[in-house]
Amino acid sequence: MGNFQKAEAKFQDWRSKLIQRLQAEKLLSARDIEVLLRPPRSEHVTNLSVSYLSFPVWLAKYDHKMTRGLEVNLNSYRAQKNKHMEDVRKQLE
Repeated sequence: MGNFQKAEAKFQDWRSKLIQRLQAEKLLSARDIEVLLRPPRSEHVTNLSVSYLSFPVWLAKYDHKMTRGLEVNLNSYRAQKNKHMEDVRKQLE
């Protein structure tokens, strides 16, 4: 197994534990968790979809040790996602 495969396996394990924690803490509905895992895409311009990182990928990048707490990270993720989507839409216009 190469380095990439090891890193991917480690991420998938971490992602599974994160999902279990989200479900256990009941901060979100099952539908909200699904949206975090697969952010919806919006078609702003014909044949061009705009989306953002999934929450697990975002969290792995910005706070993989969850030093800021789950609720703070959820709020930060949503704010950054909304800003990104708005900025991209403005650039496309």
